[in-house]
Amino acid sequence: MGERSRVENTSDLILSGWATRDFTLEEFDAYLGKFRPAIVEISKDFVDKTVSSKGLYGVIAEFKKSNPGTIIAFAGTTDFCLCSSLDFPRYIKYLSVQSAQAHFFDSSIFRIMIGGNTDFLRETVLDRLDTFEKLIAPIGVGVEIHKGWESSLEHIKLIVDKTNFNFIIDFQNSLDSHLDFNSLHEVIPQDRISYFHTRNLGEQYVEHQSSLEEERMWLGWCRKPLLWEPKKINKNDIVKYSYGH
Repeated sequence: MGERSRVENTSDLILSGWATRDFTLEEFDAYLGKFRPAIVEISKDFVDKTVSSKGLYGVIAEFKKSNPGTIIAFAGTTDFCLCSSLDFPRYIKYLSVQSAQAHFFDSSIFRIMIGGNTDFLRETVLDRLDTFEKLIAPIGVGVEIHKGWESSLEHIKLIVDKTNFNFIIDFQNSLDSHLDFNSLHEVIPQDRISYFHTRNLGEQYVEHQSSLEEERMWLGWCRKPLLWEPKKINKNDIVKYSYGH
């Protein structure tokens, strides 16, 4: 199956990096084999705390032999405003570690969060994002709207106009940032959306009732992969709901 058709297939279950961050390598391998996800999102925590990087690479490489169109997305841990209390030259060295991880897994998307708040100096943020873009190249960058600097229409327009970054729309995080489909879809072009995160699994599991309508509107307008990211259940329940889906 070609890359385009796999990426546009949003009917199958796809788990987010958060949802699989506590999986064993064997559980992750079984998930890939059963669901053949069009996009595999790898959490930084999964790599740092749970599995061997070499072992995970082997599982993904084997999976991609029969699923060559699969996209790998690395979900990084980033803060371009406060820089985790480091000065930015030191912080970019920290990000170079994550960059190396993303490159090792042949990622084509690196998910970032900008952090801070909407009051942070925009020239500083844009300069730091430019530095990171050069560091991570040729991997593309996906910005998740998550109550940080990016959580204003003005700053989203700046990202669209001043960078080549795409967006990852998490329905609940966007609503928590006081942004919804009606305000965002007029600012973010369809081709600048990488994929979506949802807390809900259809009617089988509803964790965030108010984002159900958001999900319906976004997917009606833009067919991109939908990744399930529940936050209120543990690994065992995620597996149970997934295999019952």
